[in-house]
Amino acid sequence: MRYIFFFSIFSILFVSCGTSVKKEKTPETLEYRLASLNAGKLIDKNHSSVQRFKFLISELSKRTKEKPERIADITFNTQQHLKKEFNKNISLLELMESGYKALQGHNAPIKYDELMASFVVLLNIPK
Repeated sequence: MRYIFFFSIFSILFVSCGTSVKKEKTPETLEYRLASLNAGKLIDKNHSSVQRFKFLISELSKRTKEKPERIADITFNTQQHLKKEFNKNISLLELMESGYKALQGHNAPIKYDELMASFVVLLNIPK
């Protein structure tokens, strides 16, 4: 009898673990995540910054030969480093726009992490 009781409890727990509440899905594209981080909140998937991030990621990836995920990681880490170490608040979009502008006219691939490192140095030169 005791075994039947434990088997019943186990069965109920096992079955209930498989059920979940369905959440409304949010777009999980890289550009959407960056745009939401940039805004500091979840934004509409059709927001103009989502399209701008999509363009910038694509262009920076072509020019630097880096994977889009790596570009996003480097940009985010650069932003956090500037904020933490130098008290500089620069948006993700500003960093990527600066990287894109810096690469205009360069045909040879440039490492994106080196480009962001140069921004950190340039932004912190004493005036």
